[in-house]
Amino acid sequence: MTMAIKDLIKKTAGLAYLNTIGKAHLRRHPVILMMHRVIDSKEQARLPHNNPLCIDKNTFADLLTFLKKYFEIVDLVSAIDSTPSMKPKLALTFDDGWKDNLVHAFPILKQHKVPATIFLSTNYIGNNRGFWWQSIAGRLWEDPQSIDQTALQKALQHYSLTLNPALFDRHKSTDKSFLILAFIHSLKDLEPQTLQLLAESYFYDNKPDAMDWSDIRYLEESGLIKFGPHGHQHFILTQLDQSACAEDLQKSDALMTEKCTMPLKLYCYPNGNNNSYIHSLLNELGYSHALSTQPGLINDRQNNFCLPRIDVSQKAAEQPGLLAWRILQGSRIGVTRVKPQQLRSLP
Repeated sequence: MTMAIKDLIKKTAGLAYLNTIGKAHLRRHPVILMMHRVIDSKEQARLPHNNPLCIDKNTFADLLTFLKKYFEIVDLVSAIDSTPSMKPKLALTFDDGWKDNLVHAFPILKQHKVPATIFLSTNYIGNNRGFWWQSIAGRLWEDPQSIDQTALQKALQHYSLTLNPALFDRHKSTDKSFLILAFIHSLKDLEPQTLQLLAESYFYDNKPDAMDWSDIRYLEESGLIKFGPHGHQHFILTQLDQSACAEDLQKSDALMTEKCTMPLKLYCYPNGNNNSYIHSLLNELGYSHALSTQPGLINDRQNNFCLPRIDVSQKAAEQPGLLAWRILQGSRIGVTRVKPQQLRSLP
């Protein structure tokens, strides 16, 4: 069976669900969508190394129109409340705090008069540095010859990682884009501080990816956008020792309290990874809920510190029937207590 036929089957089943039995089920089980970036170029958003995290602005606008047909788009707190509603509820979340959330996503959200929550990796806000995965992907895609390949290979060998020479091909191809995606995934097994140092040593170009605090205040004043923490360094918390994990949580909490007018006491795990120790730290800091990357819908018997979300890729946004399929799959995940997960996902 070809991929096109499989996608057609998924889209048909997903849309049928939204138009039939899904209506009743979703009234009791709200949906939280997980997004990251809204960018200008559809061509760039379709690249394999961008597709999981990027949606082009025109597709995003069309997606909101689609979602409003089937859902009441509400703020995150209202979605988590999970009180049965006449029209299914859905909340929009964006991870990391990308500048393009302000430049491209916000005008569309404002036009449609729908709220969203942005989770900030606080050490990147207002800093002249890029998110490590974007810095790596950007340099390999746009300017691979500027990277010291020999030194990088030597550094990676120390961690039993190999470097595919095709990553440095000047020709921009789909195959190379897939290689970049695989390379970024392979690095995520490194200890967080090591990964940070590796990225800073070989890839960073001093170009900020994130908003600054004045941008955040502007969005808060709109009344449509709320903010919560997404780690301080965007380290995978389960890979830190307990002291470093607690310090990261405390720093992000302190900055959110200082810089935001009304920060949410809702946390969003970098990469989705969490465990019971992290849950207890968040509880001590006064957080009531935390969001993972585990798929599923909201229900009243879940672990409040491991709430599920449905991720939205460029492909799913362009073909919203595929997003409907993901929601259908999420509805099939049991409504029993969700266990802390260690799933690997993109940042």
